[in-house]
Amino acid sequence: MENTIEYIANNQHFVLQLLFGFIILIIGILFNNKINKIKENGICTDGEVIDFMKESNYTEDSINKYYYYPVIRFKDKKGNILVRKSEIGTSIKSTKTLPYITKIYYKQNESEIEVIVENKIMENLSAIVIIIGLAIIIFYTYNFLNFKI
Repeated sequence: MENTIEYIANNQHFVLQLLFGFIILIIGILFNNKINKIKENGICTDGEVIDFMKESNYTEDSINKYYYYPVIRFKDKKGNILVRKSEIGTSIKSTKTLPYITKIYYKQNESEIEVIVENKIMENLSAIVIIIGLAIIIFYTYNFLNFKI
């Protein structure tokens, strides 16, 4: 135990860099899993984006950042017309003229409905975040091992 604590104390930068890489990797995996779970278990249909909900998100440096979540009107498999906010928002509001038709996926549980707009950029973004997390881990591990040899 003492050797582990001494090792961490002597290599704080490496441990923090690895931790950062793992956090990025985990965020990418969780984001990817959320999208895939709705797409695999959900129903694909056409929906109409009728509005955007603007929500603020305060970051660590206290800068207010806004996310825009599409509000979608669609028919469920029973023919009911539903209006729901997408589970995934972006920091850039779409420039398309409202309303517009798009492909959506929705997953209906007993008490809630999860909806996502099909968006290739968001799918690719999760893969990019995973790759960046892995690259950070590999890069800092390689550099650390080269310094130790």
